[in-house]
Amino acid sequence: MGEVVVSGFLPLAIIVAALAGLVSFLSPCVLPLIPGYLAVLGTSVNKTKPVLPTLVFILTFTAIFASFGLAFGQLGSYLIEYQTLLNQIFGVILILLGLVFAGFGKLAQLQVKLPLKTANASQPVLLGVVFAIGWTPCIGPTLAAVQTLALTEATAAKGALLSISYGLGLGLPFLLLSLVAHKSIAITRKLRAKQQLFIRLGSGFLILLGILLITGIWNDLMIWLQQQYAGFTVLL
Repeated sequence: MGEVVVSGFLPLAIIVAALAGLVSFLSPCVLPLIPGYLAVLGTSVNKTKPVLPTLVFILTFTAIFASFGLAFGQLGSYLIEYQTLLNQIFGVILILLGLVFAGFGKLAQLQVKLPLKTANASQPVLLGVVFAIGWTPCIGPTLAAVQTLALTEATAAKGALLSISYGLGLGLPFLLLSLVAHKSIAITRKLRAKQQLFIRLGSGFLILLGILLITGIWNDLMIWLQQQYAGFTVLL
């Protein structure tokens, strides 16, 4: 079991982590914030298309998420012998979080006053910190899924890589919208019109991942992929 965990098929975990980030972007408590964030990021450098400050914003919250993954990956390296039990426990938690994401129960959300009174070049970094820490309760279900995978990978480097993938999955839509900032409100409105579909898909994603962990299918899938791509290695 320890060998499977440490040398699992990382590319699949990276894809899952990036998808979790995308699900977070489409969540009810992130999507409505997009126009406001882009507007503030644009005024921080007096530009109508806030591409560069948005990139700094994304890199900031991704770095914070990476520190989470680093910690969980390192912790996982000490818990390899309990991996089966932990997979089952976290699988149950992910199913419950999937139900929460679907609207069964309410997750407390931390509200933070953003320091937006003065536009300056440091604002993208400050917003990135506030977003990563202040909105953690909101994006908790999908972030928990990624940290579960980080724990399963059982190395600090792989844990950090998965969290970086999550951050980039969450941040890429921000960056794309910053390229068409003048249309961001209209695009966001269209996305919000489909939000119930996104919620169903996101909750289904979390519940499915939980089931895969509980039943052991996730580890079986890792073994199968290793066999199929025996010559593939990740330099971590």
